[in-house]
Amino acid sequence: MAEYVARFISDERLQCALLGQGVIGTNASPLTAGTASVHFHHSSGRMFGNAGMWGYVKGGMGRVSHILAEIAELVGVCIVTGAAVGRIVPGTGVELEAG
Repeated sequence: MAEYVARFISDERLQCALLGQGVIGTNASPLTAGTASVHFHHSSGRMFGNAGMWGYVKGGMGRVSHILAEIAELVGVCIVTGAAVGRIVPGTGVELEAG
């Protein structure tokens, strides 16, 4: 992130103000390689037509799994839990060990 900020901003005060955007949620320094990608990830969100916006899922992230399962079942997907998978068949689904 430090290299990225220095490339576009010459004022050290502004650089320091922006460096934190590359380490949100990480255990890294702005000097660590890859931290500019953290900034990109957080900046690339779109919410209600606003760039750089993101939010939280009402009910928590686990709710996303439930919504996907509901949609899948509506289109005929059979969801099975607790069964051993024998093999994955690309484009078709899975074959269980029991058949």
